[in-house]
Amino acid sequence: MKIKHYMMAALVLMSSCMMSSCKDDDDNGGVAKAVLASASFLNFQETSATPQLITVYSDANWVAEVPEWVSISPATGGAGTTEVTVSVTDNLREGTPDNPRKADLIFRGKSLASRAFVTVSQAGDKYRDCKDYTVEQLYGAADETCMSITNALITAVTANGFVVTNSDYKSYMLVTSDAAVNKGDVVDVLCQKFTDSQSLAYVEADEVTVVSTGNVVNFPEPVNITEKLDEYNSDKREYVAVEGLLNGTNVTVTGAKLSISLENLPASVDLSAVNGHIVRMKGYFAGVAAPVMKLNYADIDDLGEAQTIYFSDDLEWLAPWSAVGNGEPAGQTVEKNADDNACQLATPKIDGVSAYDELVNRGYAIPVVHAAGKSDRAPGAQTYLQTNYLKFGLTAYQCGLTLPSISGIEAGAAVHVSFQWCPMVQGSGTKDPTTLVVVVANGDEEMMFDVAPHGIGKEDALKWVDADVVLTGATVNENTKITIRNSDDQWPHTSTRRWFIDNIKVYSPML
Repeated sequence: MKIKHYMMAALVLMSSCMMSSCKDDDDNGGVAKAVLASASFLNFQETSATPQLITVYSDANWVAEVPEWVSISPATGGAGTTEVTVSVTDNLREGTPDNPRKADLIFRGKSLASRAFVTVSQAGDKYRDCKDYTVEQLYGAADETCMSITNALITAVTANGFVVTNSDYKSYMLVTSDAAVNKGDVVDVLCQKFTDSQSLAYVEADEVTVVSTGNVVNFPEPVNITEKLDEYNSDKREYVAVEGLLNGTNVTVTGAKLSISLENLPASVDLSAVNGHIVRMKGYFAGVAAPVMKLNYADIDDLGEAQTIYFSDDLEWLAPWSAVGNGEPAGQTVEKNADDNACQLATPKIDGVSAYDELVNRGYAIPVVHAAGKSDRAPGAQTYLQTNYLKFGLTAYQCGLTLPSISGIEAGAAVHVSFQWCPMVQGSGTKDPTTLVVVVANGDEEMMFDVAPHGIGKEDALKWVDADVVLTGATVNENTKITIRNSDDQWPHTSTRRWFIDNIKVYSPML
Protein backbone atom coordinates (compact mmCIF):
# COMPACT_ATOMS: atom_id res chain seq x y z
CA MET A 1 0.00 0.00 0.00
CA LYS A 2 1.17 3.54 -0.73
CA ILE A 3 0.58 4.69 2.85
CA LYS A 4 3.09 2.13 4.11
CA HIS A 5 5.69 3.36 1.65
CA TYR A 6 5.11 6.96 2.76
CA MET A 7 5.31 6.01 6.42
CA MET A 8 8.53 4.05 5.98
CA ALA A 9 10.08 6.87 3.95
CA ALA A 10 9.22 9.32 6.70
CA LEU A 11 10.56 6.92 9.30
CA VAL A 12 13.90 6.56 7.50
CA LEU A 13 14.17 10.36 7.12
CA MET A 14 13.41 10.96 10.81
CA SER A 15 15.84 8.28 11.92
CA SER A 16 18.56 9.68 9.66
CA CYS A 17 18.07 13.20 11.03
CA MET A 18 18.18 11.98 14.61
CA MET A 19 21.32 9.88 14.06
CA SER A 20 23.17 12.79 12.44
CA SER A 21 22.33 15.16 15.30
CA CYS A 22 22.98 12.84 18.27
CA LYS A 23 26.64 11.84 18.15
CA ASP A 24 26.61 10.23 21.61
CA ASP A 25 23.67 7.89 20.91
CA ASP A 26 25.40 5.38 18.68
CA ASP A 27 24.74 2.64 21.21
CA ASN A 28 21.02 3.03 21.75
CA GLY A 29 20.39 -0.46 23.04
CA GLY A 30 18.08 -1.16 20.13
CA VAL A 31 15.50 1.43 21.28
CA ALA A 32 13.66 3.25 18.52
CA LYS A 33 14.54 6.80 17.62
CA ALA A 34 11.58 7.16 15.25
CA VAL A 35 8.05 5.79 15.71
CA LEU A 36 4.95 6.50 13.61
CA ALA A 37 1.36 5.20 13.71
CA SER A 38 -1.05 4.77 10.83
CA ALA A 39 -3.86 6.61 12.65
CA SER A 40 -4.09 9.62 14.94
CA PHE A 41 -7.63 9.02 16.20
CA LEU A 42 -9.70 5.96 17.05
CA ASN A 43 -13.38 6.12 18.01
CA PHE A 44 -15.28 3.33 19.78
CA GLN A 45 -18.93 2.78 20.68
CA GLU A 46 -19.85 2.70 24.36
CA THR A 47 -20.43 -1.07 24.71
CA SER A 48 -19.42 -4.20 22.78
CA ALA A 49 -17.00 -2.11 20.76
CA THR A 50 -15.30 -3.88 17.86
CA PRO A 51 -11.47 -3.90 18.19
CA GLN A 52 -9.60 -1.79 15.66
CA LEU A 53 -6.33 -2.42 13.88
CA ILE A 54 -3.54 0.11 13.36
CA THR A 55 0.04 -0.19 12.10
CA VAL A 56 3.08 1.00 14.05
CA TYR A 57 6.20 1.89 12.06
CA SER A 58 9.54 1.99 13.89
CA ASP A 59 13.29 1.91 13.24
CA ALA A 60 13.89 -0.24 16.37
CA ASN A 61 12.22 -1.49 19.53
CA TRP A 62 9.18 0.35 20.92
CA VAL A 63 6.89 0.11 23.95
CA ALA A 64 3.40 1.54 24.60
CA GLU A 65 1.80 3.67 27.29
CA VAL A 66 -1.80 2.44 27.44
CA PRO A 67 -4.80 4.06 29.24
CA GLU A 68 -6.41 1.88 31.91
CA TRP A 69 -9.55 1.18 29.89
CA VAL A 70 -7.62 0.43 26.67
CA SER A 71 -5.73 -2.74 25.81
CA ILE A 72 -3.46 -3.46 22.86
CA SER A 73 -1.89 -6.52 21.35
CA PRO A 74 1.04 -6.73 21.05
CA ALA A 75 2.15 -4.27 23.75
CA THR A 76 5.70 -3.97 22.36
CA GLY A 77 7.32 -4.25 18.98
CA GLY A 78 10.53 -3.96 17.02
CA ALA A 79 11.91 -2.45 13.85
CA GLY A 80 9.70 -2.36 10.78
CA THR A 81 5.92 -2.56 10.79
CA THR A 82 3.74 -4.09 13.49
CA GLU A 83 0.00 -4.63 13.27
CA VAL A 84 -1.51 -3.63 16.61
CA THR A 85 -5.06 -4.46 17.76
CA VAL A 86 -6.66 -1.83 19.99
CA SER A 87 -9.58 -2.79 22.24
CA VAL A 88 -11.62 -0.95 24.91
CA THR A 89 -13.74 -2.08 27.87
CA ASP A 90 -17.43 -1.25 28.07
CA ASN A 91 -17.98 2.33 29.20
CA LEU A 92 -20.47 1.65 31.99
CA ARG A 93 -21.04 2.85 35.53
CA GLU A 94 -23.47 0.96 37.74
CA GLY A 95 -24.73 -0.82 34.66
CA THR A 96 -25.58 2.27 32.59
CA PRO A 97 -23.47 4.29 30.12
CA ASP A 98 -20.94 6.59 31.77
CA ASN A 99 -19.65 9.92 30.43
CA PRO A 100 -17.71 9.78 27.14
CA ARG A 101 -13.99 9.32 27.67
CA LYS A 102 -10.84 10.11 25.78
CA ALA A 103 -7.14 9.44 26.35
CA ASP A 104 -3.86 9.16 24.45
CA LEU A 105 -2.34 5.81 23.51
CA ILE A 106 1.43 6.41 23.12
CA PHE A 107 3.95 4.33 21.17
CA ARG A 108 7.47 5.40 22.08
CA GLY A 109 11.11 4.67 21.60
CA LYS A 110 14.12 6.25 23.34
CA SER A 111 13.37 9.99 23.13
CA LEU A 112 10.37 12.33 23.32
CA ALA A 113 10.73 12.96 19.60
CA SER A 114 10.15 9.31 18.93
CA ARG A 115 6.63 9.23 20.32
CA ALA A 116 3.50 8.51 18.25
CA PHE A 117 0.20 9.63 19.80
CA VAL A 118 -3.16 8.02 19.03
CA THR A 119 -6.19 9.65 20.66
CA VAL A 120 -8.70 6.99 21.69
CA SER A 121 -12.29 8.16 22.24
CA GLN A 122 -15.25 6.15 23.48
CA ALA A 123 -18.88 7.16 23.34
CA GLY A 124 -21.07 7.44 26.41
CA ASP A 125 -23.85 9.45 28.01
CA LYS A 126 -22.64 13.02 27.52
CA TYR A 127 -25.22 14.42 29.88
CA ARG A 128 -24.78 12.05 32.82
CA ASP A 129 -24.11 14.23 35.90
CA CYS A 130 -24.10 17.38 33.72
CA LYS A 131 -24.49 20.79 35.37
CA ASP A 132 -27.33 23.23 34.72
CA TYR A 133 -26.10 26.58 33.37
CA THR A 134 -27.72 29.98 32.94
CA VAL A 135 -27.16 31.68 29.59
CA GLU A 136 -24.73 34.10 31.20
CA GLN A 137 -22.71 31.26 32.77
CA LEU A 138 -22.25 29.57 29.39
CA TYR A 139 -19.54 32.06 28.43
CA GLY A 140 -17.32 30.90 31.30
CA ALA A 141 -17.62 27.19 30.51
CA ALA A 142 -14.78 25.33 28.82
CA ASP A 143 -15.23 24.18 25.24
CA GLU A 144 -16.80 20.72 24.89
CA THR A 145 -18.51 21.06 28.29
CA CYS A 146 -21.79 19.16 28.30
CA MET A 147 -24.56 21.00 30.08
CA SER A 148 -28.26 21.65 30.45
CA ILE A 149 -30.08 24.99 30.09
CA THR A 150 -33.54 25.21 31.63
CA ASN A 151 -36.37 27.68 31.02
CA ALA A 152 -34.51 29.59 28.32
CA LEU A 153 -36.56 32.06 26.27
CA ILE A 154 -36.13 32.00 22.48
CA THR A 155 -35.74 35.59 21.25
CA ALA A 156 -34.87 34.85 17.61
CA VAL A 157 -34.85 31.92 15.19
CA THR A 158 -32.05 31.33 12.67
CA ALA A 159 -31.72 29.02 9.69
CA ASN A 160 -29.69 26.58 11.79
CA GLY A 161 -30.98 27.13 15.30
CA PHE A 162 -32.12 29.89 17.62
CA VAL A 163 -31.00 32.51 20.15
CA VAL A 164 -31.89 32.18 23.84
CA THR A 165 -31.77 34.35 26.94
CA ASN A 166 -32.92 34.08 30.53
CA SER A 167 -35.69 36.21 32.01
CA ASP A 168 -33.22 38.98 32.91
CA TYR A 169 -32.17 39.50 29.24
CA LYS A 170 -28.56 40.00 30.40
CA SER A 171 -26.88 37.60 27.97
CA TYR A 172 -27.72 35.81 24.74
CA MET A 173 -26.45 32.56 23.28
CA LEU A 174 -26.72 30.98 19.84
CA VAL A 175 -27.99 27.40 19.89
CA THR A 176 -27.41 25.29 16.78
CA SER A 177 -30.26 22.85 16.37
CA ASP A 178 -32.76 21.51 13.85
CA ALA A 179 -35.61 21.57 16.39
CA ALA A 180 -38.90 23.12 15.22
CA VAL A 181 -39.24 26.10 17.57
CA ASN A 182 -40.54 29.67 17.44
CA LYS A 183 -39.72 33.03 18.95
CA GLY A 184 -41.43 33.20 22.33
CA ASP A 185 -40.98 29.51 23.14
CA VAL A 186 -39.45 28.61 26.50
CA VAL A 187 -37.20 25.56 26.16
CA ASP A 188 -34.98 23.16 28.08
CA VAL A 189 -31.80 22.26 26.19
CA LEU A 190 -29.17 19.54 26.53
CA CYS A 191 -26.13 20.86 24.73
CA GLN A 192 -22.38 21.12 24.41
CA LYS A 193 -20.44 24.37 24.37
CA PHE A 194 -18.00 25.34 21.59
CA THR A 195 -16.30 28.43 20.18
CA ASP A 196 -16.68 29.39 16.51
CA SER A 197 -14.18 30.87 14.07
CA GLN A 198 -15.15 34.38 15.26
CA SER A 199 -14.08 33.47 18.84
CA LEU A 200 -17.73 33.60 19.93
CA ALA A 201 -19.30 30.94 22.12
CA TYR A 202 -22.22 28.85 20.92
CA VAL A 203 -23.86 25.62 22.04
CA GLU A 204 -24.73 22.60 19.96
CA ALA A 205 -28.03 21.09 21.07
CA ASP A 206 -28.63 17.36 21.22
CA GLU A 207 -32.07 17.64 22.77
CA VAL A 208 -34.59 20.51 22.87
CA THR A 209 -37.79 20.32 24.91
CA VAL A 210 -40.43 23.03 24.48
CA VAL A 211 -41.76 23.96 27.93
CA SER A 212 -44.24 26.65 26.83
CA THR A 213 -45.14 28.67 23.73
CA GLY A 214 -46.41 32.13 22.86
CA ASN A 215 -44.49 33.99 25.53
CA VAL A 216 -43.98 37.73 25.05
CA VAL A 217 -40.41 38.74 24.22
CA ASN A 218 -39.76 42.05 25.97
CA PHE A 219 -36.83 43.23 23.90
CA PRO A 220 -34.58 45.62 25.80
CA GLU A 221 -33.22 48.69 24.02
CA PRO A 222 -30.40 47.45 21.77
CA VAL A 223 -26.93 48.93 21.75
CA ASN A 224 -26.86 51.33 18.78
CA ILE A 225 -23.56 50.75 16.97
CA THR A 226 -24.32 52.80 13.84
CA GLU A 227 -21.78 55.51 14.64
CA LYS A 228 -19.10 53.04 15.77
CA LEU A 229 -19.68 50.24 13.29
CA ASP A 230 -16.05 50.03 12.12
CA GLU A 231 -14.67 49.96 15.67
CA TYR A 232 -17.25 47.78 17.39
CA ASN A 233 -16.39 44.30 18.58
CA SER A 234 -17.51 42.02 21.39
CA ASP A 235 -16.67 38.67 22.93
CA LYS A 236 -20.39 38.03 23.46
CA ARG A 237 -23.51 37.89 21.31
CA GLU A 238 -24.67 41.36 22.28
CA TYR A 239 -28.10 42.66 21.18
CA VAL A 240 -27.36 45.58 18.84
CA ALA A 241 -29.00 47.88 16.30
CA VAL A 242 -27.70 49.48 13.10
CA GLU A 243 -29.42 52.08 10.93
CA GLY A 244 -28.71 52.06 7.21
CA LEU A 245 -29.83 51.12 3.71
CA LEU A 246 -31.15 47.58 3.27
CA ASN A 247 -30.03 45.84 0.09
CA GLY A 248 -31.12 42.21 0.08
CA THR A 249 -29.74 40.83 3.34
CA ASN A 250 -27.10 43.53 3.78
CA VAL A 251 -27.26 46.91 5.49
CA THR A 252 -24.86 49.65 4.44
CA VAL A 253 -24.12 52.64 6.63
CA THR A 254 -22.99 55.90 5.04
CA GLY A 255 -19.29 56.51 5.70
CA ALA A 256 -18.63 53.09 7.26
CA LYS A 257 -16.09 50.63 5.84
CA LEU A 258 -17.99 47.64 7.21
CA SER A 259 -21.50 46.66 6.21
CA ILE A 260 -23.95 44.39 8.01
CA SER A 261 -24.53 40.87 6.72
CA LEU A 262 -27.42 38.84 8.14
CA GLU A 263 -26.12 35.42 9.16
CA ASN A 264 -28.31 32.32 8.69
CA LEU A 265 -31.48 34.31 8.00
CA PRO A 266 -34.46 31.91 8.25
CA ALA A 267 -36.67 31.44 5.20
CA SER A 268 -39.66 32.65 7.23
CA VAL A 269 -38.24 36.19 7.33
CA ASP A 270 -39.22 38.13 4.18
CA LEU A 271 -37.47 41.48 3.86
CA SER A 272 -38.52 42.17 0.28
CA ALA A 273 -41.12 44.78 1.28
CA VAL A 274 -38.44 46.97 2.87
CA ASN A 275 -35.64 46.30 0.40
CA GLY A 276 -34.17 49.64 -0.63
CA HIS A 277 -35.48 51.31 2.52
CA ILE A 278 -33.64 52.91 5.39
CA VAL A 279 -34.07 50.48 8.26
CA ARG A 280 -33.11 49.98 11.88
CA MET A 281 -31.80 46.42 11.88
CA LYS A 282 -31.74 44.69 15.25
CA GLY A 283 -29.94 41.46 15.93
CA TYR A 284 -27.23 39.58 17.77
CA PHE A 285 -23.55 40.19 17.11
CA ALA A 286 -22.06 37.21 15.26
CA GLY A 287 -18.51 38.41 14.56
CA VAL A 288 -16.53 40.47 12.07
CA ALA A 289 -15.16 39.12 8.81
CA ALA A 290 -14.12 42.29 6.96
CA PRO A 291 -15.66 43.86 4.97
CA VAL A 292 -18.79 42.72 6.86
CA MET A 293 -20.05 42.47 10.40
CA LYS A 294 -22.34 39.50 10.92
CA LEU A 295 -25.66 39.66 12.78
CA ASN A 296 -28.28 37.07 13.62
CA TYR A 297 -31.59 38.74 12.74
CA ALA A 298 -34.03 39.63 15.53
CA ASP A 299 -36.26 42.46 14.29
CA ILE A 300 -36.43 45.40 11.87
CA ASP A 301 -37.94 48.89 11.88
CA ASP A 302 -38.79 50.43 8.51
CA LEU A 303 -37.64 54.04 8.51
CA GLY A 304 -38.93 54.67 5.00
CA GLU A 305 -37.82 54.34 1.42
CA ALA A 306 -34.32 55.58 0.75
CA GLN A 307 -34.89 58.89 -0.96
CA THR A 308 -33.35 62.08 -2.20
CA ILE A 309 -35.75 64.66 -0.78
CA TYR A 310 -36.01 67.94 -2.70
CA PHE A 311 -38.86 69.46 -0.72
CA SER A 312 -40.73 68.50 2.44
CA ASP A 313 -43.30 70.24 4.61
CA ASP A 314 -45.27 68.68 7.48
CA LEU A 315 -47.12 71.99 8.01
CA GLU A 316 -46.31 71.94 11.74
CA TRP A 317 -45.25 75.56 11.37
CA LEU A 318 -49.00 76.35 11.33
CA ALA A 319 -49.20 75.52 15.07
CA PRO A 320 -49.16 79.11 16.43
CA TRP A 321 -51.98 80.18 14.11
CA SER A 322 -53.90 76.94 14.73
CA ALA A 323 -53.78 77.70 18.45
CA VAL A 324 -55.22 81.19 17.91
CA GLY A 325 -57.86 80.06 15.41
CA ASN A 326 -60.94 82.30 15.31
CA GLY A 327 -61.00 82.81 19.05
CA GLU A 328 -61.27 79.06 19.40
CA PRO A 329 -58.35 76.80 18.41
CA ALA A 330 -58.59 75.17 15.00
CA GLY A 331 -60.02 71.67 15.10
CA GLN A 332 -59.04 68.27 13.73
CA THR A 333 -61.83 67.08 11.49
CA VAL A 334 -59.94 64.08 10.09
CA GLU A 335 -58.83 62.73 13.44
CA LYS A 336 -62.24 63.27 15.09
CA ASN A 337 -64.19 61.97 12.07
CA ALA A 338 -66.57 64.89 12.43
CA ASP A 339 -66.85 68.50 11.28
CA ASP A 340 -64.62 70.43 13.67
CA ASN A 341 -63.72 74.10 14.02
CA ALA A 342 -62.06 75.44 10.85
CA CYS A 343 -61.19 79.10 10.48
CA GLN A 344 -60.35 80.95 7.31
CA LEU A 345 -56.60 80.96 6.67
CA ALA A 346 -56.53 84.77 6.65
CA THR A 347 -58.27 85.13 10.03
CA PRO A 348 -55.78 84.23 12.79
CA LYS A 349 -52.85 86.64 13.00
CA ILE A 350 -49.61 86.73 14.97
CA ASP A 351 -47.88 90.11 15.10
CA GLY A 352 -50.13 91.22 12.26
CA VAL A 353 -49.17 88.31 10.01
CA SER A 354 -51.92 85.84 9.07
CA ALA A 355 -51.40 82.16 8.38
CA TYR A 356 -52.18 82.93 4.74
CA ASP A 357 -49.47 85.63 4.70
CA GLU A 358 -46.96 83.15 6.11
CA LEU A 359 -47.97 80.56 3.50
CA VAL A 360 -47.23 83.07 0.74
CA ASN A 361 -43.98 84.12 2.44
CA ARG A 362 -42.88 80.49 2.26
CA GLY A 363 -43.36 80.48 -1.51
CA TYR A 364 -46.76 78.81 -1.79
CA ALA A 365 -49.68 80.03 -3.91
CA ILE A 366 -53.38 79.15 -3.76
CA PRO A 367 -55.14 79.01 -7.15
CA VAL A 368 -58.92 79.46 -6.88
CA VAL A 369 -62.00 78.95 -9.05
CA HIS A 370 -65.75 79.23 -8.47
CA ALA A 371 -68.95 78.15 -10.20
CA ALA A 372 -70.74 80.49 -12.55
CA GLY A 373 -72.78 83.13 -10.78
CA LYS A 374 -70.66 83.09 -7.63
CA SER A 375 -68.74 86.12 -6.43
CA ASP A 376 -64.98 86.14 -6.21
CA ARG A 377 -63.46 85.25 -2.86
CA ALA A 378 -59.89 85.86 -1.79
CA PRO A 379 -57.74 82.69 -1.58
CA GLY A 380 -57.34 83.07 2.19
CA ALA A 381 -61.13 83.21 2.55
CA GLN A 382 -61.79 79.85 0.94
CA THR A 383 -58.84 78.00 2.42
CA TYR A 384 -59.18 76.88 6.03
CA LEU A 385 -56.93 76.10 8.96
CA GLN A 386 -56.94 72.96 11.06
CA THR A 387 -54.37 71.70 13.62
CA ASN A 388 -51.89 71.53 11.83
CA TYR A 389 -53.01 71.06 8.26
CA LEU A 390 -55.09 72.77 5.55
CA LYS A 391 -58.63 72.43 4.27
CA PHE A 392 -59.61 73.53 0.76
CA GLY A 393 -62.87 74.72 -0.76
CA LEU A 394 -66.51 75.19 0.11
CA THR A 395 -69.72 74.73 -1.84
CA ALA A 396 -69.22 75.96 -5.42
CA TYR A 397 -65.70 77.18 -4.60
CA GLN A 398 -62.57 75.10 -5.24
CA CYS A 399 -58.93 75.84 -4.62
CA GLY A 400 -55.57 74.12 -4.63
CA LEU A 401 -51.98 74.47 -3.49
CA THR A 402 -49.01 75.42 -5.66
CA LEU A 403 -45.71 74.40 -4.09
CA PRO A 404 -42.73 76.74 -3.68
CA SER A 405 -39.99 76.72 -6.31
CA ILE A 406 -37.83 73.61 -5.99
CA SER A 407 -34.19 73.51 -7.12
CA GLY A 408 -31.50 70.86 -7.16
CA ILE A 409 -33.43 68.18 -9.04
CA GLU A 410 -31.14 66.20 -11.32
CA ALA A 411 -32.09 65.92 -14.98
CA GLY A 412 -33.75 62.57 -15.62
CA ALA A 413 -34.56 61.95 -11.95
CA ALA A 414 -37.72 59.94 -11.23
CA VAL A 415 -39.55 62.69 -9.35
CA HIS A 416 -42.41 61.79 -7.00
CA VAL A 417 -44.92 64.04 -5.27
CA SER A 418 -46.33 62.51 -2.11
CA PHE A 419 -48.81 63.82 0.45
CA GLN A 420 -51.62 62.75 2.75
CA TRP A 421 -55.16 63.85 2.02
CA CYS A 422 -58.77 63.22 3.00
CA PRO A 423 -62.19 64.34 1.70
CA MET A 424 -64.58 66.37 3.84
CA VAL A 425 -67.60 64.67 5.44
CA GLN A 426 -71.14 65.96 4.88
CA GLY A 427 -73.83 66.11 7.58
CA SER A 428 -75.37 62.87 6.31
CA GLY A 429 -72.05 61.08 6.65
CA THR A 430 -71.48 61.06 2.91
CA LYS A 431 -67.92 61.91 1.95
CA ASP A 432 -67.35 64.57 -0.67
CA PRO A 433 -66.64 62.78 -4.00
CA THR A 434 -63.43 64.77 -4.35
CA THR A 435 -60.88 63.75 -6.93
CA LEU A 436 -57.44 65.34 -7.22
CA VAL A 437 -54.70 65.82 -9.77
CA VAL A 438 -51.12 67.04 -9.72
CA VAL A 439 -50.45 69.63 -12.42
CA VAL A 440 -46.87 70.24 -13.57
CA ALA A 441 -46.51 73.53 -15.48
CA ASN A 442 -43.47 74.78 -17.34
CA GLY A 443 -44.55 78.08 -18.85
CA ASP A 444 -47.60 77.37 -21.03
CA GLU A 445 -46.94 73.62 -21.11
CA GLU A 446 -48.82 71.52 -18.59
CA MET A 447 -48.85 67.85 -17.71
CA MET A 448 -51.57 66.45 -15.48
CA PHE A 449 -51.28 63.36 -13.27
CA ASP A 450 -54.25 61.69 -11.57
CA VAL A 451 -54.26 61.02 -7.83
CA ALA A 452 -55.77 57.68 -6.81
CA PRO A 453 -59.37 57.98 -5.43
CA HIS A 454 -59.68 58.24 -1.64
CA GLY A 455 -61.87 55.13 -1.40
CA ILE A 456 -63.56 56.22 1.85
CA GLY A 457 -67.21 55.11 1.94
CA LYS A 458 -70.19 56.67 3.71
CA GLU A 459 -69.96 54.29 6.66
CA ASP A 460 -66.18 54.59 6.92
CA ALA A 461 -64.42 56.88 9.33
CA LEU A 462 -62.36 59.72 7.93
CA LYS A 463 -58.68 58.86 7.61
CA TRP A 464 -55.53 60.13 5.98
CA VAL A 465 -54.96 58.60 2.55
CA ASP A 466 -51.37 58.29 1.30
CA ALA A 467 -50.89 59.64 -2.22
CA ASP A 468 -47.72 59.11 -4.26
CA VAL A 469 -47.67 60.46 -7.81
CA VAL A 470 -44.77 59.78 -10.19
CA LEU A 471 -44.19 62.71 -12.54
CA THR A 472 -43.20 60.48 -15.45
CA GLY A 473 -41.92 62.46 -18.43
CA ALA A 474 -42.27 65.83 -16.73
CA THR A 475 -39.49 68.41 -16.51
CA VAL A 476 -39.06 69.64 -12.96
CA ASN A 477 -36.69 72.49 -12.12
CA GLU A 478 -36.68 75.76 -10.20
CA ASN A 479 -39.02 77.33 -12.80
CA THR A 480 -41.58 74.52 -12.66
CA LYS A 481 -44.91 75.05 -10.89
CA ILE A 482 -46.34 71.96 -9.18
CA THR A 483 -49.97 72.31 -8.14
CA ILE A 484 -52.23 69.91 -6.23
CA ARG A 485 -55.90 70.67 -6.91
CA ASN A 486 -59.31 69.26 -7.81
CA SER A 487 -59.48 67.35 -11.09
CA ASP A 488 -60.65 69.17 -14.23
CA ASP A 489 -64.25 67.92 -13.96
CA GLN A 490 -64.39 69.59 -10.53
CA TRP A 491 -62.50 72.73 -11.48
CA PRO A 492 -64.91 74.45 -10.83
CA HIS A 493 -67.95 72.55 -9.52
CA THR A 494 -71.34 73.76 -8.27
CA SER A 495 -71.36 71.37 -5.30
CA THR A 496 -69.03 70.41 -2.44
CA ARG A 497 -65.67 68.93 -3.41
CA ARG A 498 -63.68 69.77 -0.27
CA TRP A 499 -60.48 68.17 0.98
CA PHE A 500 -57.65 68.28 3.51
CA ILE A 501 -53.88 68.01 2.97
CA ASP A 502 -50.80 67.36 5.14
CA ASN A 503 -47.20 66.07 4.93
CA ILE A 504 -46.17 67.14 1.42
CA LYS A 505 -42.95 65.89 -0.12
CA VAL A 506 -41.14 65.97 -3.48
CA TYR A 507 -38.47 63.30 -3.80
CA SER A 508 -36.70 60.66 -5.89
CA PRO A 509 -36.12 57.07 -4.71
CA MET A 510 -32.42 56.26 -4.29
CA LEU A 511 -32.80 52.74 -5.73
